[in-house]
Amino acid sequence: MEVCLACLTCDPLCGNGYGWVCLGKRIPSSITSRIGFAVQFLFVIMLGFLALEFGNNLFSWNPEIKCSDLDPYCVGIVSVMRIMFSLTIYHLMLSLLFIGVKTTVDPRDELQKSWWGLKIVILFCFITGFFFIPNVFFVYYNWVALVGAGIFVIIQLAWLVDFAYSWAESWTTKAENSPNGKMWYFALLFSSFVLYLASIISTIQFYIFFASAVDCYYNILLVTINVICSILYTLASLHQKIRAANPKVGILQSSVVTAYTTYLVASTMMSEPSSCNPSFFEVGPNFSLSGLEIFILILGSLITIFAVCFSTLTTTVTTSEIQGMRADPFLSEFEDDVGRNQQYVEPEGDVAYNYTFFHLTFALAAMYMSQLLTNWNTLSGTPTNLGQYEIVDFGWSTVFVKMASIALVILLYFWSLVAPLFFQGREW
Repeated sequence: MEVCLACLTCDPLCGNGYGWVCLGKRIPSSITSRIGFAVQFLFVIMLGFLALEFGNNLFSWNPEIKCSDLDPYCVGIVSVMRIMFSLTIYHLMLSLLFIGVKTTVDPRDELQKSWWGLKIVILFCFITGFFFIPNVFFVYYNWVALVGAGIFVIIQLAWLVDFAYSWAESWTTKAENSPNGKMWYFALLFSSFVLYLASIISTIQFYIFFASAVDCYYNILLVTINVICSILYTLASLHQKIRAANPKVGILQSSVVTAYTTYLVASTMMSEPSSCNPSFFEVGPNFSLSGLEIFILILGSLITIFAVCFSTLTTTVTTSEIQGMRADPFLSEFEDDVGRNQQYVEPEGDVAYNYTFFHLTFALAAMYMSQLLTNWNTLSGTPTNLGQYEIVDFGWSTVFVKMASIALVILLYFWSLVAPLFFQGREW
């Protein structure tokens, strides 16, 4: 894969919709297009990090970014909002453009798979132009992004559970077919143990730092409910009837979900504007990252980047697009290239994935990263007499959105465990 990333400088920039060539192997364009959009996503996230860190020096000249001199973080915050909003609009535009694309015969299919130079220019124009949108717009848009981020948390769970299933299935297959089969089973158990151990240690820290006072009952309740639910769905994943209905269910998936919900609980409590949140009590409502907040920011960014990349590389492809390849395109040798200068045309047929849903997912991911990079802060709608927005703060609305996301994550995973018992005719 590292070698293939080096090919990003050639075919993707051309109007070539036939895929990239890496080490003499032809990669289908249905795969390379997803990789290309993932690379775009990562690049914009990097711009967001730079804007957050150096925004006050880089963009304070902009008359539309009106922030008080008393708040040195405001310029970075609103700059990140503009950058991630441009990525959101970019993917929303593409999702609307690709509505109804069913087959590769559709002329719009080529736009999805190629014309990268044009798409990069459009994205760059969005990023540049949106810096001249007044701050007042983002006072209201940020609430839309908050809801979109909550929806993305659910989608991200689906990707992580899918990864856990693929992980468990891969290592179980190796255990069954390898002379050192016990080693792979031990690796599965050890991985689950590490995830559970990290969750247990984190939970103990939550009780110490976020739920030590009696008046922090909501934190005590949140942490305790997460612990109880984690125990319940872990036991459910080991239940004989559930495993009989879906043999792919195992403790590894439950350990991944436990670690994910534990992270969400930490993120939720760190958004509380109260003395029960040590970081808030220490630095106040203005945007300033403590060491724990920086760790949560980095961890959340890594989870999102991993989830986006995993979903990009594992979206189902059609049989016609993987001729000459084994069932899993990322565990196989790519088709031999018949010549760099000879045009290769992929077989016509149904598209490999739903383009509209693909771009909607990326738009929601951009909203989520906007919230994550800004520590889930919202821009105050009360300007000074000079029209300068002074306060960037977070409140209970953010906490409630995160709590709702945690509840949905737990309910959906519970449903994925018990659904095979009620719909036994379906394949899971």
